[in-house]
Amino acid sequence: MVNDKIHILVYVCEAVSHEYPFEIDSRNKKVLPRYPELGKKIDLASRCALEEALLIKERISHVEISAITAGLPEAEWILRTCLGLGADQAIHLVTDPLEYGDDYGIATLLAEYVNREKADLILCGDCTENFGYSQIGPILAELLGYPFLSGVIGLETGEEGRITAQRKVARGHRLRLQAPLPAVVSVNRMINLPRYISVHTQIKPLKKSIVKMDLPYRYARSMELVSVGPFKPRAKKSVVPSGENRLDFLMSGGTSSKEGRKILEGDLSEASEKIIQLLKEENIL
Repeated sequence: MVNDKIHILVYVCEAVSHEYPFEIDSRNKKVLPRYPELGKKIDLASRCALEEALLIKERISHVEISAITAGLPEAEWILRTCLGLGADQAIHLVTDPLEYGDDYGIATLLAEYVNREKADLILCGDCTENFGYSQIGPILAELLGYPFLSGVIGLETGEEGRITAQRKVARGHRLRLQAPLPAVVSVNRMINLPRYISVHTQIKPLKKSIVKMDLPYRYARSMELVSVGPFKPRAKKSVVPSGENRLDFLMSGGTSSKEGRKILEGDLSEASEKIIQLLKEENIL
């Protein structure tokens, strides 16, 4: 792979911007941006994935970066921004979000594209700002049969066709893993700081071409959403009884009522002997 180009495919998606006001749609019970044309942005994890691909291209000259997204034609602005940031190619999988809007549907479309065009390294975000999770990476790796690395905060690409990934584990420790290419990597937002998107970055690629594809759906869906019910109320937190309460419960014969309680009289030594005798009678000691 020294002489051949390394093709990096980066999946990018949009997210709702928090910088503009929202309004509540009482009919559909949804929270929507008041200005839809201004209330969208590129998801932060997607920007980090694209930034990591650009950093790899700066270290290795023979790298080609393709940004890809799925959705309606309005999603072209995401790809044009990626072209302005430094991507070599942009692919738009024109789909209906109502039909392919979930992670499984998007992953199947990406798998169909990779089976046609091939990719050495596929980067995506490990979570989205809209929902706080993303299963596109693991589902895509399973459909393609590629190695999968998740939650990556450091990535190194060697000349021998292998990648070394660094993951954050418990108590601040770091886990280093190696995998052969091709592979799927979902990056964490801690991996880098994305470069600034300037106005020139958004205007420069307006005349660049975007590859549009309408891929067939060839994978049988194993699960279907039947319904969404109300939230299950949380159970009340149980209070751990103190030692005095447990002893009082034991002396009452195992009942929570006040009837049947035994009152020990006498000084401390006499009461201690009576408690020990009571525990022996109850076969506790």
